[in-house]
Amino acid sequence: TVDDVNEPPTPNKTHTFWIRENAQKGTLLGYPILSGDPDIYDTHDYIISSWSADDETYSNTDSAWHLPFMIQEGTGQMYLQNTSALPTSGVDKIFSFNIIVKDAEDLQSTCTVNITIVNVNDPPVVEDQSFLLPENSNEGYIVGKISALDINSGDVLSYIFSQAFPPSGMRTFVLS
Repeated sequence: TVDDVNEPPTPNKTHTFWIRENAQKGTLLGYPILSGDPDIYDTHDYIISSWSADDETYSNTDSAWHLPFMIQEGTGQMYLQNTSALPTSGVDKIFSFNIIVKDAEDLQSTCTVNITIVNVNDPPVVEDQSFLLPENSNEGYIVGKISALDINSGDVLSYIFSQAFPPSGMRTFVLS
């Protein structure tokens, strides 16, 4: 007879996922991490043992342990937990997680999950603005300066009138 012995899980060593910087809490990342366990009837727990980003590393014994992402312990599916950890600087950011995959008899292996936060081109923001134009102003009089904000560094803003012309179609204002 052949006795079946319990073998440890053998997940792929590295998983790479990406998510947009404007993702909502609870957004799933990629696919569940598979245990790779040859004992197909084993149950598995998935535990984040440490993570790093921006040259800072945290382990699950640190008091500063505030995970931006979580993993469902029974399925290996990662998801976004803390949206405040996502960058808004206009630059991609990479998080790296060390995951322990443990079977029902406490045999375990580890794998790494790398998550890239992808920058999204955010639209510029312009508030409603009003300007006063004195009656009988000369041609070329500067009525005001329209200001807008674009949080994506390096973007050049351009302006277009959308409804500034009288019904006659005669242009009374010019953008410069």
